[in-house]
Amino acid sequence: MISGIDGAGGPPVLPPPPLIIAKIAASGALEELGNRFVVSGTTFQVSDTTSILIDGQTNSDDSMLSSGQVAVVRAHVDELNNAIAKEIIVTTQVSGAISHITDKSITVLKHIIILHDDIVFGGSAKQFPDLKDGDVVNVSGFRLSDGNFSAIRIYRVETSLEKITGSISQVNDSEKIFFINDLAINYSQVAGSFEPKEGDTVNVTGTVNNHNQSVLDALSINIAHQF
Repeated sequence: MISGIDGAGGPPVLPPPPLIIAKIAASGALEELGNRFVVSGTTFQVSDTTSILIDGQTNSDDSMLSSGQVAVVRAHVDELNNAIAKEIIVTTQVSGAISHITDKSITVLKHIIILHDDIVFGGSAKQFPDLKDGDVVNVSGFRLSDGNFSAIRIYRVETSLEKITGSISQVNDSEKIFFINDLAINYSQVAGSFEPKEGDTVNVTGTVNNHNQSVLDALSINIAHQF
């Protein structure tokens, strides 16, 4: 028989969990450290209650997290100074076929993607020379001031819906078109559930128009997560 604290029968009395003393948030590239991740200099622990959202997929888990992914992390800090992640939101900034390659960049969906010095490759591409025109890639990174991207992680895949993250401009309500840099977004299929506003940062998923490769036909659009 297991005795309680007072010697009576019953389950042992467990100590209370550490008190939550603060809430914090951070955004940036993930650095993988076992069951911990560093984002913008802060180390976060992943627990059984951590909610993980990867490109809108709510059934994601920590096995799908890897170095180089860009994430927004919201966390609680306990009295032992542990930052326990409550929510991790990972977003791929660009997905699509490579249309041009130089020695320092690739072009996808009319956006130039500069390779960061510490870039991580994944999937069937282990290094930059493995990439070629027409390859489909998922790109994690950061938008530059000109609207293009600096890539932290490039993951080559067999196939993928096209995706772009960026700021809305040049909204044309009558034609159901807006632009992200030079890429035209046709939002006619989602017009009933989405109303574009100039300057909003959005995630757009869709397919490239077969008749006009400069147009992305949107299948879903949502406001990009901020912290």
